Amino acid sequence: MRPSLLAGSALLALTALGCAPSPLEVCQRMVDQHCERSFECRTDQDTSSFQLVFGANVDECKAKYYATNDCGARTEEAQNCVGPNAGKSTFNAGTFSECQEALAELSCQDYVKQDYFKSAPPPAVCQRICD
Repeated sequence: MRPSLLAGSALLALTALGCAPSPLEVCQRMVDQHCERSFECRTDQDTSSFQLVFGANVDECKAKYYATNDCGARTEEAQNCVGPNAGKSTFNAGTFSECQEALAELSCQDYVKQDYFKSAPPPAVCQRICD
């Protein structure tokens, strides 16, 4: 019984190690959340200025921002140290996940304030994604 428990623990540990997102996946997750929350929370989606910036739907937004952020060229974790983390070089996947959760938990009003109007800072954990 112990050998199978040990084997199961080893498999779990290897699986956990393999779960760290690639730099490409991190960039895509950032963009995905940005586009999804923009279309969920912004009230000006019918305006030409919104559509110029974000596209006509979430899929257009994602395609546009994947290209704008050069997600496909990201090969190193430090390339995802952007925004309040710019200039830092050590990316932390666990803190990134916590940031994504914190952003998802914001009300639409608070999300729009911190993302677009910059009248509120992003959640504190999002400022610590990189060291």
